[in-house]
Parts: sequence; C-alpha cells; structure tokens
Amino acid sequence: MKIHTIQTPIWKTSSVGIAHNAIGIGDNGVRIEYRNKIGRNKGELMFPGLHCMDGDAMKEYPIQVWRSVKLHIIPISRFEVKVDELQE
Repeated sequence: MKIHTIQTPIWKTSSVGIAHNAIGIGDNGVRIEYRNKIGRNKGELMFPGLHCMDGDAMKEYPIQVWRSVKLHIIPISRFEVKVDELQE
C-alpha cells in the first residue's frame, strides 16, 4: 500500500490533492496530519486514521494543476477510514 501524507487539507472543498504520478497501483492510504489548534481538542488530529482508496478510483477524480503538478482533488468523505494504531 502506498501511503501519502497531507499536512493540510483543502478547506474550501473538504478534500485533499494527490499528485497524479504519486498514485500507486492498488490500495493507497492518505494520512492527514492536520491537528486542531484551538479548543478542547487542541493538538488532536482532526482527521484521525488512515484514509484508503484504490489507485484507479483516485484517478477518476478531477485534476487541478498547482505549481505545474497535476493533482487529483478527492473529497475526504469519499475515503474508507481505517483505524491506525500508529497515529495519535
């Protein structure tokens, strides 16, 4: 399984951008490392777990070019979330 790490999601559309050439064959996992900055849950991951999707399914999402990189923009809600002991 290819793992992609995202520091900050795309807030406007509640999605993530995955580079076209970085998408692996078969299962792909996305870790969203963004942590709450205020409130009771300060410091906790906002999107815990490993967000999984098949590589072919990822390539079906629209492409947006950002700094000469083709990104597939995938809504976070479309991923299957798996519990991951490695994340807090």
